[in-house]
Amino acid sequence: MRAASNVQIEQFDAGFDKRRAILEARRLALTRALQSVVKAQDFKALMGTAQNALKVVATLDCKRPQWEGRGAPQVPVQGAAEK
Repeated sequence: MRAASNVQIEQFDAGFDKRRAILEARRLALTRALQSVVKAQDFKALMGTAQNALKVVATLDCKRPQWEGRGAPQVPVQGAAEK
């Protein structure tokens, strides 16, 4: 019970990049699988984790607006096409 009271809560970071965090977790899983002597079952689990991370990143990329990261979207001005 005492150890639970020593938990420090990190401040929320508005600039947190989910995609980068998932790719970093994928890299760590692959590194551990390839550099360690692990059982076949553990190796399979680590490789599955890396594969699932890629699927999640692909899903995030599909749901992200196309203009994100390249400035604000271009909003057509009303009446501009009539001129």
